[in-house]
Amino acid sequence: MILDVPAEIEILKYPCHTQAVERCIKLVTEASVAVCGNTAGDGFISERIASRASLSVFETKSKYLQVFNEN
Repeated sequence: MILDVPAEIEILKYPCHTQAVERCIKLVTEASVAVCGNTAGDGFISERIASRASLSVFETKSKYLQVFNEN
């Protein structure tokens, strides 16, 4: 019998079924396929996030369509 195990285990609740989490999993998977090593993988992920941050953000679909139709 194991005596050092606590009677109750605290399990933290993390969001695991959200679209943002799924995007991160996809990004990490892409990084593991594209590069080797932790440093290279971190750089790949950082560059991809920075690239996405520089993209335009639209509040509604109609705002997006206004910009799209102008071009």
